[in-house]
Amino acid sequence: MGETEIHLDEIEPEVVYDSWYILMPKLDDIMAAEGADKKKGNSRGEARLKLRYTEDMILPTFAYQGLLDFLIPHPGGPGSSSSSTSSTDPTQGVKFIIALDKVISSTERESLARALVATYHCPMYRAALSLLIPLTTSEIRATIHEETIFRGNSLSTKGVDAFMKLIALGYLDKVIGPTIKAVYAMKKGCEVDPTREKEENIAGNFARLVKLVEQLTADVFSSAPHVPAEIRVLFHAMQSQVVLQYGEKSTARYSVVSSFMFLRHICPALLNPKLFGLAPDHPTEHTARVFTLLSKTLQNLANLAEFGQKEPYMKDMNVFIKANLQNMMNFLDAVSVPVPLPAPELAPILTETDLRHVAAVHRHLDREKPSVLKLLSDPNLDPELKIAIEVGASVLEKVPH
Repeated sequence: MGETEIHLDEIEPEVVYDSWYILMPKLDDIMAAEGADKKKGNSRGEARLKLRYTEDMILPTFAYQGLLDFLIPHPGGPGSSSSSTSSTDPTQGVKFIIALDKVISSTERESLARALVATYHCPMYRAALSLLIPLTTSEIRATIHEETIFRGNSLSTKGVDAFMKLIALGYLDKVIGPTIKAVYAMKKGCEVDPTREKEENIAGNFARLVKLVEQLTADVFSSAPHVPAEIRVLFHAMQSQVVLQYGEKSTARYSVVSSFMFLRHICPALLNPKLFGLAPDHPTEHTARVFTLLSKTLQNLANLAEFGQKEPYMKDMNVFIKANLQNMMNFLDAVSVPVPLPAPELAPILTETDLRHVAAVHRHLDREKPSVLKLLSDPNLDPELKIAIEVGASVLEKVPH
């Protein structure tokens, strides 16, 4: 459409800006159109941008080695040393992250989670599970009511979300890619809301919607063997903790898995296929509505819940949902059966991209250190977290600034 200019010397680092910016014709467009003059206007409209400018000082690997040894358990692996700061307890780094989650602001959680997952999963370590299993287990243990597990935006939920985007996009393409292509190619609609569609068209639309849902769920239910092994191991750990805490018959054993598999992965990809790299273009309004109806049905099925009074036009889909509840539970159990993890081929060094992620982790941890240290005044603080905070603060002090 057009372009705008943002001058870095006019904005402050770490300040969130939310403004409208005028879009002007691109220079190539101006040169192609004889007589056009950018200075005279010809605005292409405005775009609202929410942005924040961040500066990271990226240090050499050796400067971060103490921090990496503290954070990532890697006995005998690359970068390990006999003088590791966490040699007495290789989980102190993750415990420090668990403590940090108690104080970090909601606006910082997502960027920190992405940086942490990228660092733990980088080719030198491939240790994301050593972060995510303790984080998710800790959150489950701290949740009093089973129906509220993973309802918030914690480091564990943001971390698992980031990890699935990192390693499971190929799975999405294989499983829901065919449905996405079919919907983009559709000429007729699937609208079943009588306030949006003529009454005489609803029966035919509903039949098309059911056909799409049947094919989509069949693809999903048969896809358990294609779920990445790391994801299955992680789901197994979460489900095992729920069963230990709430009992074998608790429906939370299914919701902890579906909250990531469907609520944060498959259904968002259906609603935003371009964002997940599953389509070249954003869907039209007509196509987007089909994806919305598919996503609603699949999410309700994953929640083991029928449609109610809130969306009465979808109640006819309850016949399909009731017929597939057991299939859904079988699928959620199947993707929680652990499989052997392939032995990773570890890289000998951190790449420039890896170092950028490590620098981002250091920036977040160093910024939040004063807030984490305030936790030490809590008389009810877990003694293990207390030790982890003290050791972590000492480690951060040794990283050059």
